[in-house]
Amino acid sequence: MNTLQQQQDDGHIIMFPYMAQGHITRFLALARFISQRKPNIKITFVSTPLNVRRLQSALTSDKNIHLAELPFSSADHGLPADSYNTNSLPPHLILTLLYASESLKPLFDNPVTQIIATEKRVPSCIIGDTLYGWVHETAKRVGTFHFAFTCGAYGSAMFISTCLHLPHRRDDNSNDLIEEFQVPKVPGTCRLSQLPVYLREANKETPHVKYFQKQGFNSKMMQEELGVSVQLANGNEGQVSSEEVQKVIEQVMDSSEGEEMRRKAMVIAEKISAAMREDEGSHLKGSSVRSIDNFLATVTTKKVLE
Repeated sequence: MNTLQQQQDDGHIIMFPYMAQGHITRFLALARFISQRKPNIKITFVSTPLNVRRLQSALTSDKNIHLAELPFSSADHGLPADSYNTNSLPPHLILTLLYASESLKPLFDNPVTQIIATEKRVPSCIIGDTLYGWVHETAKRVGTFHFAFTCGAYGSAMFISTCLHLPHRRDDNSNDLIEEFQVPKVPGTCRLSQLPVYLREANKETPHVKYFQKQGFNSKMMQEELGVSVQLANGNEGQVSSEEVQKVIEQVMDSSEGEEMRRKAMVIAEKISAAMREDEGSHLKGSSVRSIDNFLATVTTKKVLE
């Protein structure tokens, strides 16, 4: 790499989301945000072939975001052919996809090693999904930073706390469940119906639960903590009828409760806008802009190999 190239280069970040549409879209949003702040940075987005194929059309204008494929055949893991992410699967097979994703662990080294060999430097950092905790092993081996990116901080925190403390059980040796319980260090209460079945039935002998099913907890945050939504169904247990959909729409659009939801949503939207705001004249930055700039200043120190 010559001097001019080094001056025009802001490093290389590798991103590796879990095979779920909600994870991929959030990683992509983060990649674009990073790209806006550092236009000369290179980002490699790693996923399986069918996910990469779907991403290609979305990235036609993102010239510094590149795609890398890891071989994956869903049929080899007892899944329907061409099951590329959780959106293409029925609920009872989602955990199977998670377990199957362990097969990507030895393959992930390949694009990382190739980047190092081509650029004669280690990547600035690797941003992996919270479900891919093993990514840190690759980052440690090559000598770069590793960061775990969660697509739902509130849901993850609630899930982990519930797994650690099992607050919905009266005691370790009983099958008695508590209908409404307190999750440690979280304000308010949680209802048994908000837990996915596998978590509701978990006890201290249950093997470590690997899949962070956060949707029920995120629904709790949106409905009870922020007051900006109405729950229509609960995760993979909910059966939704047209009458229920109509009732919820009318509640949100035509009632005083709906008007209050819209007011709260506008307040939250303004806070989000403020976090993303930047005033070049006064050098004021919103909290999200300031945080990503500090993050990039830390990781983009060049690590050139001799």
